[in-house]
Amino acid sequence: MRSIALQSAIGGMALSVIGMALASGGLLSPVAGAVSQEIIDVLAIFNALRAAFRPKTLTDFGPRAPNAVIRRLGRLTG
Repeated sequence: MRSIALQSAIGGMALSVIGMALASGGLLSPVAGAVSQEIIDVLAIFNALRAAFRPKTLTDFGPRAPNAVIRRLGRLTG
């Protein structure tokens, strides 16, 4: 989920910086800049919404991860 948040934040900021560069060069009118910024915001929000859905598989933990952790802790303490 953290990668999705970073992807949305960095992607949105990068696209905004590109839009600002175009606007400062006179290639993007104020109205077109405002509309493109709203589109960038909506795209970032839709991308971030992917984190709201449950993934098909949990990649953080394997099926044996809890047992392996318990065994490792048992070796350390006993």
